Amino acid sequence: MTSLKLNLVVITTIVVAYLHFPTTMAGNNWIVGGPRGWIVPPNPDYYESWKKGKELFDSDEYWFVFKNKSHNVIAVNKEAFDACDPNKDANATHITETRTRGVVFMAAGIKYLICSHHCSKGHKIMIDVKESKEQW
Repeated sequence: MTSLKLNLVVITTIVVAYLHFPTTMAGNNWIVGGPRGWIVPPNPDYYESWKKGKELFDSDEYWFVFKNKSHNVIAVNKEAFDACDPNKDANATHITETRTRGVVFMAAGIKYLICSHHCSKGHKIMIDVKESKEQW
């Protein structure tokens, strides 16, 4: 009987602590491009269609899903994005080269992301990441 009371105290403590922890702190998980993932787009508005109606926040996790070594994800500035040339951005950042990866942008703002292998075929996305309303 004593162990039952102790278990109830422990469980109650965990539940109360959980209720006080901000459960909405974590954002959504998005597979960029939807079920097909980070692919060479089959139509020109593929990534725009994927973004339509979504609210994208800095607390969200963005998954770039693709076959190993078939694509990459590089964060670039607008000039490099428009030109499909990561060399036009001295601060271009390779997010991933070889595998599926989840990314959390720690700051709000416009993110320009390209696949350097297929950018000229429309394999790029601009994400306007909003600041999360949740406090960390």
